[in-house]
Amino acid sequence: CNGSGRGLDQKASLRLLVCASILEAAREIARRRVQQPNEIVVAAVEYLRAHLDEPLQVAALTKHLGFSRARVFDLFTAETGLAPHHYLVRLRLEKATELLRNTRLSITEIALATGFASGQHLSRVFHTYHGETPSGCRESMKP
Repeated sequence: CNGSGRGLDQKASLRLLVCASILEAAREIARRRVQQPNEIVVAAVEYLRAHLDEPLQVAALTKHLGFSRARVFDLFTAETGLAPHHYLVRLRLEKATELLRNTRLSITEIALATGFASGQHLSRVFHTYHGETPSGCRESMKP
């Protein structure tokens, strides 16, 4: 009877040790995530840049980052001053401006390459942010 009891005690002790190790590892991961919000925002920006021409799917972004929607929005807004969607619009406009300067692509081609639904959509948003149309911007850059 004593021999089998000792074996059970050893198994229980081993299980407790494994569980304690897993719990401590999980706490350490959580501490690192909480202590380094910039890394989360940097990862979010990288994700947005990589998916610039696609509709923003917040669920995909939060899944990629491994955080809740609320946590991502709080960290992102605290770090950048903008919600992820508004930041994405700014990234798209930066890319559109770059394409206007450096290519001969049509406004529609640029719109589609930067995630806008149409040339008209790009023009409306571009005008709202820059005070001029993409065509006007392109004309003002000519020598």
